[in-house]
Amino acid sequence: AFACNTNTGSDRLVGSYVAPNGITQLMGTEMILFATFSGTGVPSWWQMKNAGTCRQTALTMSLIPDPAWTVCTDYWQGQALGGIGAYTIGYPTLSSVRISLAAAVPNAAMGPLTAGTEYFDFSLLISHAKTVGTGACAGCTTPACLLLQSIKLVQPAGLGDYFVTNPVSPNSHVVTWQSGAPISCVGTPARNGTWGSVKSLYR
Repeated sequence: AFACNTNTGSDRLVGSYVAPNGITQLMGTEMILFATFSGTGVPSWWQMKNAGTCRQTALTMSLIPDPAWTVCTDYWQGQALGGIGAYTIGYPTLSSVRISLAAAVPNAAMGPLTAGTEYFDFSLLISHAKTVGTGACAGCTTPACLLLQSIKLVQPAGLGDYFVTNPVSPNSHVVTWQSGAPISCVGTPARNGTWGSVKSLYR
């Protein structure tokens, strides 16, 4: 919940996963999130990243955890690169957004995951910029639901990839925003893609 009364500060979403068996050379991860909003469209306040949107620079991704976070293991160890590959407004419904993220480490940094260990994957920072005053973007107070649909653990060819899709506990993959009204999170089936197609987003 944010009072929507200042342009300073931010809110942070953190994504993590519990490692399965069999990941011996983790190359990177691909993440899919959905945001679904009350009403019939995506509020201007949530229209970000794409050229010409109201808050184009208000969403950023980080692969470096806060040192104070002690629950999750940091596999990346400062060696990963990545970012927001796509912010698709109006998909899969007119009142939702599909957010695609990716991260990868150099070949020399690839290694195994310990099954059953919870790993930090990414954080998304949502800035409060353009909330009030001249140039403000409408819709900060609109209720929303954000869902982490999947994290794909990518290994080199021949080793096999793994989709993390099940939350560890009920609704641990969901957060609400201004949740004064019930909002149903919307997702779509996880789609297989090639690692090359993801890496091409950052060339």
